[in-house]
Amino acid sequence: MATAIKAAWAYVLAQETGKSDVLFGQVTNCRGILPDGGEGMVGMCLNTTPVRVEVKPTTRVRDVLAMVQQQHIKSVEYETNDWFDIVAVDQRTTCF
Repeated sequence: MATAIKAAWAYVLAQETGKSDVLFGQVTNCRGILPDGGEGMVGMCLNTTPVRVEVKPTTRVRDVLAMVQQQHIKSVEYETNDWFDIVAVDQRTTCF
């Protein structure tokens, strides 16, 4: 379901901006991957990871869905990284 929502949002952004390459943030709940003893933490454990989708008029919907799903699988290991660390790494190399 999340893949379909992210792909749909990418289509909306592409349509509204007139750009074929769109980028937006996905907020993740990092409570499922807390360190030992982390269940006693008080407060929100949220993080934002970037989602980049290239939507060309010739791209089939199933291809966009597959791309978004593969990107999600690759990005899971970065869900607990600080946003500024992700941006710093992205300036040197592509993470996803």
